[in-house]
Amino acid sequence: MGLFISAPDQSTFGCIPDHCTGSYGFGKSETPTDRTHWLQDHINNLEKFVVDLNLKDITLVINDFGGAVGMGFTARHPNRVARIISVNGPTPFGQPELGSLFEANLKVSPWFQWILQAEENGKLETVLNELHYNILSTLKLNGFERNELITDNWIDAYRTPFASAEECLGALGWAKGLAAGKHQFEEPTAEVKAHVSKLPAMAIWGKADKTLQSRYFLPLFKAVFPEGLVYELEKAGHYSLEDAPEVTCLLIRQFLELTR
Repeated sequence: MGLFISAPDQSTFGCIPDHCTGSYGFGKSETPTDRTHWLQDHINNLEKFVVDLNLKDITLVINDFGGAVGMGFTARHPNRVARIISVNGPTPFGQPELGSLFEANLKVSPWFQWILQAEENGKLETVLNELHYNILSTLKLNGFERNELITDNWIDAYRTPFASAEECLGALGWAKGLAAGKHQFEEPTAEVKAHVSKLPAMAIWGKADKTLQSRYFLPLFKAVFPEGLVYELEKAGHYSLEDAPEVTCLLIRQFLELTR
């Protein structure tokens, strides 16, 4: 789960903004033990970060269920967001078809099916608390395509943040929130929907994504952003920034240039 934000008075590194937030409990971010790590917790966290720094004219780059976090924040603070870039990131924003498309994707997603079955069998904590050891199988289950990139150093980079059960609370919270129906999506008003629909927006989607399949989520993107740009990458999966970094970064750079 990833979410990156950039404000115009801040520097950027490469094609990814230097403000990375909204997704505590993943990567190098801290993993608080006093939170549920459900969607609403992440939206609240992002909101506090942005409001405390009084960031405006924000570019959101959303990935995985950082998409739900970013869109949830946008529903609360639409006037702070200038543009949205989805990289295999859902854009739930009160679409009438949201529930049916999520449900359809759930039924054909190996990762979601595994999560639901593990929770039903009482094994979800046991498995996800061992991400340090099974991180590669988790990545492949989601749809990681570039096998030639997998080295010992590469695996260590992904597994190190999940060295203990306490450090796996973020991943576990997302999974249990899904299985228990605890994630609360923001419901934007009609006025907010109308405002956000006019924002510059782009979706980049790896077609080999097994977890968030383009046939279900790109229609949701187009429902929110009728004029939004859509690019599907043939040889990329769930992790487009890993599978196709050059083309993904090029598209992001071009989009930012065109929408200044």
